[in-house]
Amino acid sequence: MNKLKHIARRIGAAPLGLALVVVLAAAGILAFRAGMLPGPLARGHAGPRVAVQLSSTDLPGPVYDLTFDQARDSLWYAFMMSGEPAALYRYDIASGKTSHWSLPSTDDNGFLSRVVVAPDGSVWLTENYTVVRVDPVSGSVLTRKFALVDPDATATALSVSPGTWPSAITFDSAGKALVARHNVKSLVRLDSSLAEVNRVQLPASMVGPDDLVDSNGVIYAAPYLGAGPGVLFSEQGVLIGQTSQPVSRFAVSGGAVVAMGDAGLSRVGSNAVSTSWHAAGAGAPEDRFAVTTGGAALYLDSRGTIQWISPAGGVEGGLSLAAVPIQVVNPLGKTVDAFERHQVGAIATDGTGSVWYVDITAYQLVHISL
Repeated sequence: MNKLKHIARRIGAAPLGLALVVVLAAAGILAFRAGMLPGPLARGHAGPRVAVQLSSTDLPGPVYDLTFDQARDSLWYAFMMSGEPAALYRYDIASGKTSHWSLPSTDDNGFLSRVVVAPDGSVWLTENYTVVRVDPVSGSVLTRKFALVDPDATATALSVSPGTWPSAITFDSAGKALVARHNVKSLVRLDSSLAEVNRVQLPASMVGPDDLVDSNGVIYAAPYLGAGPGVLFSEQGVLIGQTSQPVSRFAVSGGAVVAMGDAGLSRVGSNAVSTSWHAAGAGAPEDRFAVTTGGAALYLDSRGTIQWISPAGGVEGGLSLAAVPIQVVNPLGKTVDAFERHQVGAIATDGTGSVWYVDITAYQLVHISL
């Protein structure tokens, strides 16, 4: 994957400065360097909205998941890299201050990590073959390591796309964690002590989900790399149905579930009926999106753009990530000039609907208004 190549190339490199190129749908492309952008436009402005960078915060390295904590008005993310101190970070939006909790050391790079906030306020994350629960109040850090071999794994789990790592995590209506594992035909239900309560056998059409959400007792699961339709089932594993289009990720806002896939964004009902919201080529493994009641932020990696999608499905504004000069070695062994576009590792929206994203090229958490 591009990000894995990116990590190998950039470990030890100094963070690069950030420049934004503002996209105006009706007026071509206007470029502004960070700190030189015009003031924000108010919500509800009739014309195309200008992307405005509000702040940026340096990160310890590449980060691949970001989640908004509404109760604390904060953002959570984790940095995990072999040979580096691992930690869970909380960014307080009101004060701009960052605090952190140390995590067990890792020999991984965090690329497949997930970070989620539980109903009880604890923060859970996946790391390689480990699930970690952090209680920000007491400071307690619990870990559970999964064995490579699992009784519910497929017959080819260790030979075809080999591995059984934790691939997704959500919480059921009772507040218990549901952990999906790559190439495994069940979800593991864990309590707050990380003890296994039981398992939910997945419907036959779903193995090793790449993403999970639970909304009002209905579980929405997306297949590995978005290679098929999303599957809906009860918390007991009873199949409800599947979406009509491939799905790579799900998100929930205000009880409404939105799916991202090859056909773009769609709203998905608890009966699996999908309604197209925004038709666009999305759903690649490195695409990201975040949803609020006022719209969605959609990152398309192949285009290097973040777009704001209105509730009606139109593109109201956006930005294109800058390309920066680098030097690479060509097949003849000569160093030549090239360009590398900034990439987004994770994206979230806060309680006001503004957008936060992780720039994994600059190692920065960036706050923008779209």
